[in-house]
Amino acid sequence: MLHIYILVRDVLLQMTFTQTLRGLMLLAQPAELICHFLQLLHKHAGPNV
Repeated sequence: MLHIYILVRDVLLQMTFTQTLRGLMLLAQPAELICHFLQLLHKHAGPNV
């Protein structure tokens, strides 16, 4: 498990700040869509779910 962490850390260190921000923004967009979708789903399904 630790070697995965080190690998990720090395990749992050090699990336520039701008690339990291761009990556986070790309990740955030689908996350917002998923949250919105889940909220709609919950609203239609009712409090039973």
